[in-house]
Amino acid sequence: MIAEAGPAAADMDECDLEMLIDQASALVSGFCNRVFAMETVQETFRNGRSGPLILRRRPVVSIDAVKTAGSIVSSADVDLEAESGLLYRATGDWTGPVEVTYTSGYILPGENDSNLPGLVERATILVATAIIAGQARDPLVKSESVEGIGRTDYFAGSSALTLPHPSAESLLQSFVTPTLV
Repeated sequence: MIAEAGPAAADMDECDLEMLIDQASALVSGFCNRVFAMETVQETFRNGRSGPLILRRRPVVSIDAVKTAGSIVSSADVDLEAESGLLYRATGDWTGPVEVTYTSGYILPGENDSNLPGLVERATILVATAIIAGQARDPLVKSESVEGIGRTDYFAGSSALTLPHPSAESLLQSFVTPTLV
């Protein structure tokens, strides 16, 4: 990342670089409306239902516990589609309130066995380099011409542009969790 960001990044100390990566990671996480870091999550579904429960955090690494109407559900009685976060009951419907405790997310870069998707990591690097570049200039300037009067062309982003690098948004589209209204 330092080489990509140019001389401004080369002058940053380790503490500043860590803070920059944290800021870029927070922007990416906010844009995608999800947490990428592996963590334990507990969700409660208030009413019984037929069909699968849709767990909010993905990918699901493991199901730690499932309780329905206060009773523990055997691991043999649940089927999980880890990537989609769909949790099925093998026998019958879900009854009463269902409480699911599970581990989800990715091992982040810098940790052993990192498995964060390359597109997310690349987008985070683009956002971090745009933050650095933005300290010296407008990162949305596509081109400038100095002949005569002058001309500046900007990247044509949508009005919903929320990341400081246009390419980062397109890299992240498949990781965005829709917001239910």
